[in-house]
This record gives sequence, C-alpha cells and structure tokens, in this order.
Amino acid sequence: MIFRKLFDGRIDALRSSYESTNIINHAGTKGKVRELFVKQLLDGFLHPDYSIGRGICIDRLGMQSPECDVIIYDRSVVPPIFISEQPFIPIDSVTDIIEVKSKLTNDEIKDCINKADKLYRMKTAGYFFRYHLFAFDSDLAAGVPTIKRLAAIAKVMGKSDIFFRQTATLDRDYSCKIGEEDSITQAIMDKDTWENRNDIVAAFVAGIINNIYEKKGNIKVPPGYFIFGNYDSE
Repeated sequence: MIFRKLFDGRIDALRSSYESTNIINHAGTKGKVRELFVKQLLDGFLHPDYSIGRGICIDRLGMQSPECDVIIYDRSVVPPIFISEQPFIPIDSVTDIIEVKSKLTNDEIKDCINKADKLYRMKTAGYFFRYHLFAFDSDLAAGVPTIKRLAAIAKVMGKSDIFFRQTATLDRDYSCKIGEEDSITQAIMDKDTWENRNDIVAAFVAGIINNIYEKKGNIKVPPGYFIFGNYDSE
C-alpha cells in the first residue's frame, strides 16, 4: 500500500508536468519534453542492467529503424553505439520501445503503425522486443477504446495491429495484449473499470517493468498487474 501511494505521487507529478507544458508553442519541443517525463517515470523502476534512451535501432544485417521516442535496452547483452552523439542501439538488446504522443490522432496512429511495421521486419537473434503506445491526450470520442481505433486504421492500411503490446492514453483508457506475441486478445481498462485514474499509468508501467524482471528470472506475472520486481504495490 505504501509503495502504491509513492507510485501514485510519481504519476501525479507526470500529470502536473504534462499540464505545465501546454504553454510551449513549438510542437517538437513539447513532444521531446513529454518523452522525458515518461523516461523519468520509468527510470526509477528499471533493473540495474537496463537503460533508457532515444535513438535508432539497428540489426545484425545493418537495417535501421526510424528514430524511436523511448527505447529500453539491456546493456549486459549488447551496448549501444554512439556516432556524433546519436545512439544506435542493437535490436538484440532492446526489450521495449515506447512511442509517445502528445495528442493521438488518426495521422499519429498511422505513423505508429508504419514504425511498428518497420521495426518488426528487423532481424533479431531471439531477444524479442515489445512495442507500446503512450499518449497524453486523444481526439477520440469518449467510450471508444484506443486499441479498437488502432485496429480499424491498421485494417484500412492493410497492416497488422498485433504489434502493439500495450496502449495507454492518460485519464482515458489502457489495453494490454494477453498471451503470446501473436495474440489478438486484449484486456481493456477505462473509466468504467479503473479504481482511480492513476491505474492507467500504473498498469502501463507495470506491463513494462514486470516483463523486464521476468526476463531476469525474478518474477513471472501477467502484464498490467501492479507488481514491480519484488514489490507488491496493490
């Protein structure tokens, strides 16, 4: 209970920081600042072997990804390569990639789908990453889950929507894939099912951090449960 209260405090700080950036007029600057907020939220929970960065993923055949907003990677697997301060992160060390959007629109969703499609074409040596979408706001009408909107747009584009392990929109809704990587089954949380609005962000963070600790062999729980490492935050 104490852990959860402390975590709620960090989520409240994220929300407050997001609201404070509304005065920034430059969209690119605003987006980068909000990416930083997400990194700060995650950073304190990561396993010591892991780091968070922004950059380009590369595979063993030389294929490069589009620039990714938030990349979580395991330094103990393969270290990043820096060229003129631009990090090129080997895809085999990447566990999670998060696309961060200030406001989710159809065009932004199309951008995420195209980026996911390119990322999943990269060659890995069996160290599989997961792709997530986090938005601070959305132009979607209330009551329509983000993941269902995403699936509808992907269908029109002729591309897969199963790339997305988790989606979350602050104070609106959250979804996570249940089962194997190719599963189409989703659990959805919204205003009708959360206990408090911080559950959206808590579930999103838990889905990432639990997966990391599972890879390290310390814990095995479904995504979205409020458990981090050896801490039970329910």
